[in-house]
Amino acid sequence: MTVARVIAGVAFLLVTAVAAVALQQLVRARADAARVRDVAALAIAEQSADPTLRVALLREVGEPAPPGWSEAAARALHEPVADAVLAGHSAEVVAVAFSPDGTRVLTGSNDHTARLWSADGAGQVVVLRGHVGAVTSVAFSSDGRRVATGSADGTARVWRIDPPRQAAGPAGPSDDPVVLSGHRAEVVAVAFSPRGDRLLTRSWDYTARVWPADGVGAAVELAGEFPAVTSAAFSPDGTRVATASWDLLGRVWNADGSGRPIELRGHALAVTSVAFSPDGGEVVTGSDDDTARVWRADGSGQPVVLAGHDAEVVAVAFSSDGRRLLTRSWDHTARVWRADGAERPIELGGPRAEIVSAAFSPDGTRVVAGLEDGRVRVWSAERVASPVEYKGHAARVGAVAFSPDGGRIASASDDGTTRVWRVHGRGVDDVDGPSEARDAGPPDLRARLWQKTPFCLSAEARERLLGQASEEARRATRDCDMRVARCRSNAGPCGP
Repeated sequence: MTVARVIAGVAFLLVTAVAAVALQQLVRARADAARVRDVAALAIAEQSADPTLRVALLREVGEPAPPGWSEAAARALHEPVADAVLAGHSAEVVAVAFSPDGTRVLTGSNDHTARLWSADGAGQVVVLRGHVGAVTSVAFSSDGRRVATGSADGTARVWRIDPPRQAAGPAGPSDDPVVLSGHRAEVVAVAFSPRGDRLLTRSWDYTARVWPADGVGAAVELAGEFPAVTSAAFSPDGTRVATASWDLLGRVWNADGSGRPIELRGHALAVTSVAFSPDGGEVVTGSDDDTARVWRADGSGQPVVLAGHDAEVVAVAFSSDGRRLLTRSWDHTARVWRADGAERPIELGGPRAEIVSAAFSPDGTRVVAGLEDGRVRVWSAERVASPVEYKGHAARVGAVAFSPDGGRIASASDDGTTRVWRVHGRGVDDVDGPSEARDAGPPDLRARLWQKTPFCLSAEARERLLGQASEEARRATRDCDMRVARCRSNAGPCGP
């Protein structure tokens, strides 16, 4: 019995020793794997052209960090990054709009869907399915309870959207959409009337139509004897519609179709774009004759001619105070003009910054532009100044929008994503100066990285870039989301 006990004791000690060695080897292997992953994350971050991805990767590097991490983190803090990367569409995103309260973002894509997102990227995404062609245009009603989509399938749809739920993200449609059929070609623009009771659509059948938003009743077609409409816009009170046309005319119609339209004559080539002033008293038109013109909406007097572009003017807009105009041209520039034609315009963009989309800020003091090469820029609309540049998209940015409060911008790209950015000069951290970032120590740098953006690597990105296993990647993404929430709400320390 004594011998047996001795043998059992020895065996127990041997097993314990072997287990301890195995445990030490496992711990060492995990530590080695973590170090390899840290080095890989740092290397990928330094090679990436996307500042948002760089910040997200650098936050993944554990302590002690490998050589070069502090320098890379200091550089990353010096560039604007996205607050949210809205990924899920399977094709180019071609349309984007903020909800009136700024909490949601609506996108339209060539994948035949529209999607409703929380502007912060949190919660579930609502996918609006039903179109059998690309969703070319999107709009919110003024109360934010309905959205409209226009499609290459020749229809527009009006969807009733439930109010957003705080924890779950944007709510989905409460019933089937109203389908507005009648156009004979792609619907390329949709807009609600100010009261939300009507919807204006424009199509490549060269007509504009005003529909009852509930689908009850007939649409009013605005086209003239020979349909040639290229652009259309509601007046601020919703009683009139301005159209641009291939027949060299701008027109102002009664939205109910009554009477004859007022004709705005003067352009030498096709009129391609149109917009009302905020008070409804003026109309601006853009034309293939390389000019824009500002007209009295009642057709009286002579227009102000804004000449200077080197190619067709394809988009026009008034600032919110009506004092300035934004034009965009196929010469790859945008220009900000005095609406009365006084002074030289401010020119934005050029050969090295080819502008393909542009919009005024709500207060009219800034212009956001999407570029052919995937960059986004924000310029002052009041003076000549260098723009703030936002990088990260991998393809052209064909649609941009400001949030209603002017504090954020959304950019929709052919890379299939939409990004939401804080406008430089607003927000909790903005952009650290180079000396501030360089002088910070590693703990402070790590905290600033976590404060910089709420964006976290998706599980799929972790698997692809860092080689994490599926379950580990999902857990790490959840942990990142929680850390960001704690950090930005001051409910806990920033970082791991």
